[in-house]
Amino acid sequence: MNSSDRCRLRIVCNVCISLLVCFDPCKIQAQPQTVPHRESCTAWGAVRGQYGHPYFGTVNSCDEAVTVQLLFPGSPNVMKHDLKPQEVFNTGLTIEEAPDLYAFTTCPVGYVPSVPLVEKNWSTIIRSQYQCVKE
Repeated sequence: MNSSDRCRLRIVCNVCISLLVCFDPCKIQAQPQTVPHRESCTAWGAVRGQYGHPYFGTVNSCDEAVTVQLLFPGSPNVMKHDLKPQEVFNTGLTIEEAPDLYAFTTCPVGYVPSVPLVEKNWSTIIRSQYQCVKE
């Protein structure tokens, strides 16, 4: 290696070191990746339960796995379930037992609603005013 090559190599190394010193990956915050909700894939109503009895639930009609969350008014607990394509989610409630009013979210698996499913966000959720953000 001649002196000209060594000089070029030294310059390239110094530039690389300068870039590494200036680049601090800890200071860069990735924006959460957002995708549209998948509510159109989960129509809620009567689904077949054990022995063919109708129960309140949904079927994932998307071609991807989704996470559904369901909340009834006054309930402190959110039902959450991952569904493969064409998989049924049965709440265990008969159609008669299920309240007429409920809120739900549907996001691809690995994503969560941008607006948490809690009663104070009820009106936002039932108007479908949320996106799905990477967990």
